[in-house]
Amino acid sequence: REFPIIVSGGTYKDPAKLVTFDSAIDTGCGAIKASDVGNIGPFYCPGDNIIYYDMKFAEFQLQQFNDNRSVISVAMAHEIGHHVQELAGWKECTSTPCMDPQEMTSQELELQADCFAGAWTADAEGRGRLGSMDVETNIAQFALLLGDTSGGANTADAQAHGNGAIRTYWFLGGYYKGATECLTGSESTDPNR
Repeated sequence: REFPIIVSGGTYKDPAKLVTFDSAIDTGCGAIKASDVGNIGPFYCPGDNIIYYDMKFAEFQLQQFNDNRSVISVAMAHEIGHHVQELAGWKECTSTPCMDPQEMTSQELELQADCFAGAWTADAEGRGRLGSMDVETNIAQFALLLGDTSGGANTADAQAHGNGAIRTYWFLGGYYKGATECLTGSESTDPNR
């Protein structure tokens, strides 16, 4: 529903599929070694248009948040956000500093996907698909687990994703203001720039 609005027309197409894994796997974005399973987490691979979900990481998420399955759904919404970015043709800057106003930094891409996850969360809540503590649990997930800067296992890369405070800010921006708000985080997608 939102895709034609945020990309000025266009048709949304689902990712090719979702693949779960709990052991070594080859993907269109490279091989995942058995020793990395549990630390990878979910990711979208534009090379094969597939979302991959590390089930050992999913178990860790559930342990951290009292088996609240909404943490899995919101992480999936974040990965769908990356799929939307791919469909829209938004590209990551490959040099530092990023001087091309048509490209986003890796952090802008990640925060935009967090924002899209927030917009999805508000929509799911409005349709009665989430429970009373699901939004709060996911705010905690962004602030604590997905924004961890300690470098420990089973946490997001804070360099690429941003710290917990900024991830929570963008998640809530999408939640309160909708998917179009997610365009404002980068010069390359902001309709007002």
